Amino acid sequence: MGRGSPSILLSADVTKGIAAMRVHLIFGFLGAGKTTLLLNLLRNPDPNGPTAVIVNEFGEAGVDGAILRGTHVDVLEYASGCFCCSLKGALLDGLRELRQGRLIVRVFVEASGVAQAEELIAPLADGAGALSFAVGPSIAVFDAARYDHLSDMLGEFLDGQIRHADVALLNKIDLVPADAAEEIRRKIAGKMSGRPVFCAVRGDVDAAFLLEAAAGRAAAGEKPGHGVPAGLDGVSSAVLAAGSDLKRRAVEGFFRRLPPSVWRAKGFLTIEGIPMLAQYVPGQLELTPAAAPDHRQLILIGRGMDQAAIAGNFAETARSFSRF
Repeated sequence: MGRGSPSILLSADVTKGIAAMRVHLIFGFLGAGKTTLLLNLLRNPDPNGPTAVIVNEFGEAGVDGAILRGTHVDVLEYASGCFCCSLKGALLDGLRELRQGRLIVRVFVEASGVAQAEELIAPLADGAGALSFAVGPSIAVFDAARYDHLSDMLGEFLDGQIRHADVALLNKIDLVPADAAEEIRRKIAGKMSGRPVFCAVRGDVDAAFLLEAAAGRAAAGEKPGHGVPAGLDGVSSAVLAAGSDLKRRAVEGFFRRLPPSVWRAKGFLTIEGIPMLAQYVPGQLELTPAAAPDHRQLILIGRGMDQAAIAGNFAETARSFSRF
């Protein structure tokens, strides 16, 4: 798949024509739970008409598009870059494609985990008139278990997500004590200027309640920045092929040994004969059954990763513990 070219997964039975379209931007750092939230929002078809999703993945290969297969929506998937940097213009191109000849009434845009919120909202606001769509509410997703650490590490990047969100979702509150979750919620609410903050476990929140919680609004007024925000310089991705059938304990051991330079990993593996979706952030690993994937591989994102060493460790894990 070339840079900037979408992988198109069409599943909705849509009728040709022009209809009002509303665009919701979902952003949050790597592993916050954006795709999980999106799956929950898509559980029930929109009674007003078809829904579509635009997914942006920073890594070379897409995983989220595969996760979304089987839903009742059309999916445009862009990998190998970010809408706020190397894929500028691709977002509006995708919306233009969905707008032409389809009665799409709602579009969710899942930004990459390293996207700058202001760099996404500004072009959406500029293109809304020309393409006849409405923007918002935009949703920022935060990981309760890692919020304080990421706030210290990323600073303005995380604050920018709060500043440009119409609604904030504090996710994974089951991973922290109740009083700690409430303290984090208050921190976020203190920066939201009265805009709503919801809490959730695994992104489970009432879709109508969340989407109607705030009216769409344009960018926050300050001029958008450019380039890579402080704290995200040097971010890169790697792909690990996973062709063999692995033992669960081997997979768990591999993730436990990943260095702090790996911020996020996700992909499809076969573990003891069962296709599994693996999702990892430091201190958190989820292995869940999944449909048989087209490709078995892991996508890693981080800063300063020794990709050769990590690939070697994974290959050694596969050789040592794969089933014969």
